[in-house]
Amino acid sequence: MTIMTSRSIAINEKTAKYLAKLPAVDKVKNGRIYYRAAFRDECMRKYHAGMKPSQIFRDAGLGPEIIGAKRVERCFGRWRSQERNLAENNMPDTFKTTD
Repeated sequence: MTIMTSRSIAINEKTAKYLAKLPAVDKVKNGRIYYRAAFRDECMRKYHAGMKPSQIFRDAGLGPEIIGAKRVERCFGRWRSQERNLAENNMPDTFKTTD
């Protein structure tokens, strides 16, 4: 069975099972991929260090060739927007991790 999303990217059962086993993924449900907060935080840290979003996702087993380039773009767009909103509201930055 193939699940079509509103983004016109298909996630078949085999791909959904693969994605669900990745440490970066919390769950795959109804054609949507839910990422773990730790993965999001690591993505943003690497992004701010100059790494390209597609490479970050690829290194986590979630390359655009598997989930589609648009998903990667939208994740980073959403996460950057959340960062800006936190900064504008002087809220603690939950995206940054300390070593």
